[in-house]
Amino acid sequence: MSVRKRLLVMFTLALVVGLDLSVLLASLYDSLISMAYPLRLFSGAILLLFLQGYLLLKVLNIKLHNLSETLFLSIGISISITLLWGLFIEFVLPLLGVTSPFSIRYVMLVLNITIVILLLFFCILDGHTNPAHRVISIKIKLTFNYLDLFFVLLPILSLLSAYYFNISHNNIGLLVVYIVISITPLIFLVTDAFNYTLALWLISLSLILSTTFGISWNYIWGYDINGEYHWAKSVLMNGFWNINEYNQYNVVASVNILAPIYSLVLNKSLIWIFKLVYPFLLSFVPVVLYVSYLKLLRDKRMAVFSVLFFMFIPAFFVNMLALARQMIAELYLSLIIYSIVTRLDKKLFLLFIVSLAISHYGTAYLLMFALLVLAVVFSFIKLKFYKKYIDSKSVALFWIITLLWYMYTGGGFQFRNLTNIVYQTFSYIQYLFNPQYSQGLSLLVGKLTPIRQIAKWINLLALIFILLGMLRVLYQLFYADKKHNLEFYGLSIVFLMYDLAGIAVPFFSNRLNTARLYQITLFFLAPYFVIGILCFISLFRTIILRKRKQYKAIKSRVNSLKLSAVFLIIYFLFNSGIMMVVANDPKPPMWLTKSVGPYWTSPEIVGAGWLALHKQIELRVYSDQYSSLLFLNLLGQPIGKVYFKCRHGVIINLPVAKAYVYFNSFEINYKKIVCVLPSTSISLTIYLPMAQLMPYLLHAQKIYSSTAVYIYYTR
Repeated sequence: MSVRKRLLVMFTLALVVGLDLSVLLASLYDSLISMAYPLRLFSGAILLLFLQGYLLLKVLNIKLHNLSETLFLSIGISISITLLWGLFIEFVLPLLGVTSPFSIRYVMLVLNITIVILLLFFCILDGHTNPAHRVISIKIKLTFNYLDLFFVLLPILSLLSAYYFNISHNNIGLLVVYIVISITPLIFLVTDAFNYTLALWLISLSLILSTTFGISWNYIWGYDINGEYHWAKSVLMNGFWNINEYNQYNVVASVNILAPIYSLVLNKSLIWIFKLVYPFLLSFVPVVLYVSYLKLLRDKRMAVFSVLFFMFIPAFFVNMLALARQMIAELYLSLIIYSIVTRLDKKLFLLFIVSLAISHYGTAYLLMFALLVLAVVFSFIKLKFYKKYIDSKSVALFWIITLLWYMYTGGGFQFRNLTNIVYQTFSYIQYLFNPQYSQGLSLLVGKLTPIRQIAKWINLLALIFILLGMLRVLYQLFYADKKHNLEFYGLSIVFLMYDLAGIAVPFFSNRLNTARLYQITLFFLAPYFVIGILCFISLFRTIILRKRKQYKAIKSRVNSLKLSAVFLIIYFLFNSGIMMVVANDPKPPMWLTKSVGPYWTSPEIVGAGWLALHKQIELRVYSDQYSSLLFLNLLGQPIGKVYFKCRHGVIINLPVAKAYVYFNSFEINYKKIVCVLPSTSISLTIYLPMAQLMPYLLHAQKIYSSTAVYIYYTR
């Protein structure tokens, strides 16, 4: 065994001993918890998030070319290994008589055994593998210039601006951060004298920090993440995951296994696991995509602009941060694309698709049907000199695992949901292109403020570029003698069809949400954006300017990159919300203004926590749609029947029996009630005068009162 490998073994064992010792000291002596915590956090994070995957890469002798590939593959594989031994804890330990398998004792035991097994394989296989398959030695050059420093400072500025926004409600810092990020395409355009991969990761991290901490500094925010938090917390409280309970959030291992393990080992609350660890993992998605697109496009700047196009939408740096399960699933989707484009070792590809299957049902369903279409088409087309990477066995495995998993977990909630979507879609198929039943089409034809209308047309123009790019690629593939990456191009076509179906087909985009559907499809469609601009420039020069062909190719590429950079600047200025703030839009983005939204002040959280502790168990808590999320978080109370709904200016679902009514600081200070107008496509929010409820509340008892919260008990 070489000296380097001996050092790796010693370092791994030192981390294991350090983690075990810190956990032991914390359990024996309360006074040592704070002293042992830094060691526990460091060793636990390295073991859970990196070292398991790195050891498996060494065992498999995967051929890699740079540090970034080693880093993101190690992270992705580490999560997969953690999910697998988490499933072992959930399903096997109870058979051995363990009543609370998700406790620190058993989690640490299984983690230690996993690390020891990986180390044993690493040591045994050392020197007995084919040298042709050894991992390439990666030389790290620590070169650092002023541009690298510029990008390193971005996340720091973003975090400080987010903190300032929270304490003062002044968004000037965040606006500066977004303006700086908006000009980064020009920096990539004019020079390559810095590390592109590092720069993209730091831009991704800056965007993520600006919202995950800008919207709420010390608490989770958003919609689904509150349900995810409640069910992950129930695993920690019960000591096991009850997969039979019928609930939409009780179905994925990425939340109900991964989050409790991270919380136990790192000794961090689930709030901070969802605010720190999960966003950190999401920040690597653009890095994986950059390496994949670089292999696909073979041009650094085209690959960079494709990734920036992917990042510069709120669905990535806002919506995803309130969807813990999808953050993990998107990391795996990017790794699957990387596997396809680079033809990674098939064992890792299978590991990634299995991990995706149990991480998020929506993403898994989309990929499941796309792979089926790909397999069927490839079975009818015979391609000479092209070796398929995705075979029918892999597709069948993915289908079996996905369907069985969602038939079994959460009482089969999401499998039933899938069948309902299919049934609804075919039942209403006569309503094609009807905005009443299609959320995507409703967004396209709906009335918007002028600034939002401009933003919509900019995004539609981007979609036109994507269509042009796909037509160009298909044309080139048709006439090419040697074909490459056919699986990626085939999947791209299917994912484009998903976007079109989200506009045309009833209820297709409603369940997943149109913005999330579009963001998922961009994993496969983003490269076509730059290709489409290149195609547009070529057509313009050929048809309008009629330039000589010998200069067309080179100049078209240069001009397309310039146009891409300018377009991306405008694209981000509108998508980030800067232009809405400047134009004083009546519905400004919640990440740049402290408007009404799914986030709460500390007094509101305290008031909701008080009610959660003192309420009668069987009684419901009624509130507006945003406050209802707090009680989904604290109580697991479904929000569908308890947030205020109205019709013809009257609230229609006030409680008629014993219940609690919760009012937040906005409603108390502005004397307005946030109320939802139900719809089959897009539900609208309106504000009703609080005086409308006064006759109803005359017979209710106020049981909690503060400057931020009123709670009534109705009889």
